[in-house]
Formats: sequence, structure tokens, C-alpha cells
Amino acid sequence: MFIFIMFLIILLVLVFYIVFYSILLSKSIDEKNVDSSSIDLTSINEYHYKKKNYVNDYDSEFINKLHPLVDEFDIEIVPNVKLIDIINRNELGDSNELNSIINFGIFTKDFKKPLLLINLNNNDIIRAICKKSRISYIEVNSYSLNDLKHIRSRISKAITR
Repeated sequence: MFIFIMFLIILLVLVFYIVFYSILLSKSIDEKNVDSSSIDLTSINEYHYKKKNYVNDYDSEFINKLHPLVDEFDIEIVPNVKLIDIINRNELGDSNELNSIINFGIFTKDFKKPLLLINLNNNDIIRAICKKSRISYIEVNSYSLNDLKHIRSRISKAITR
């Protein structure tokens, strides 16, 4: 008899928890479905948001130095390229490293084919990913940016491969 009473008590407690949590869950789902029209737009002040430049001054200077290559090779230079935007991973590959941002990408004029990725710092993982996906990749040290002739020759060699 004792075991039967304990079984009933446990059953009642279990039923109580199921009902209680289902009510809580239904309320939390209803609270998440907030209509965006109910947000007070007047509370957003203009000082909360401010326009910023897409590239910093250093990257802009680098692009401007390489601009003669755009016309020479009929290419486009794009700053801040995410690997995940130009590389597909297979089901076994990890996509975390594909969230890396490359400083510059050089593409065909129609942006369909990446010709070269340029990084301003050393990154072994990105180098390995580019090698496996057969995309040309070079690293340019920031101190060598003054040697524009050397950088142009490296880019020219990589593009014409």
C-alpha cells in the first residue's frame, strides 16, 4: 500500500510539473512574438547611430596605391572579404574558420571569380584553406607597403597564374 501511495504522489508531482512548464513555455513564446509596429520609434535618438566609413584610412590608401592594376588587369579590388562568401565547405569541414575576414580580394570585373586574396598579416589557417580551395593567396607585411613595386609584382604573378 505504501508503494502505491508513493507512486500516486510521484505521478501527481510529475503531472504538476508538466502542466506548470507547459504554461510557462506558452507564455514565453507569446512574449517573443512582439509586433515590430509596437516599437516606439521616437525613442531612437539620432546620436544612437552614426555613419562610419566601410574601410579605414590605411586600407583605403592601400587600395588607392593598387588602383593602376585595376585597369591594367581588368580586375576589381574589394576590401574586407569573408571567406565564407567565396568558399563552400563540404559537410565534413568546419565553418568557423570560414568566418575569417581577408583584408582584400581581387576579383574578375563581374565578381564571379576570386583571383587573389591578400592579407596584411600572417595567418596559417587561411593560407591552408586557400591552398585547398585553389585560390591564390599572398600575405603582405605592413612594413613592405612602401615598396609598391614589389607588391605589384607579387600580385601580377599571382593573377597571371
